[in-house]
Amino acid sequence: MMLFGKPVSEYIFPIKHYLLVSILIVISQYTIALPLTEKYPQYWFVINLTQIAWELMVAISVFTLIERHKFGLKNLFVVWILFSVLIHGLKITIRYFFYDRPVEYLIDRFSYGSLLVLAVVVGTILFAEFKRRGHMGAISRRFS
Repeated sequence: MMLFGKPVSEYIFPIKHYLLVSILIVISQYTIALPLTEKYPQYWFVINLTQIAWELMVAISVFTLIERHKFGLKNLFVVWILFSVLIHGLKITIRYFFYDRPVEYLIDRFSYGSLLVLAVVVGTILFAEFKRRGHMGAISRRFS
């Protein structure tokens, strides 16, 4: 099956490890991090670390696909949908079956999470474009 000129395997195969790590991170959010923070509130930052970890997996995946596989904006739109469904689809499934959340709450969380994934994808696209044009040195000098 082709999506915007690339077979589905070209979307998944180069980033399969990042996809797997993202799934494991989401599962660990609910099996390790959430129970830990409920029992020991002083470890509240563990939830934030798992959030940052899967966001990093999305960013690395997008950067890999841009740099090594020459993905365009249409292709990255598919990657956004893929990660949104994978990560937040898994999260709302866990919340529905194990935490008994109402459907409206799940739709809200999925929408918010998908926008977060979109922000990471767009930020990574901008980073890759600045890197390609050689503007990273000018940006780092401006902030130092």
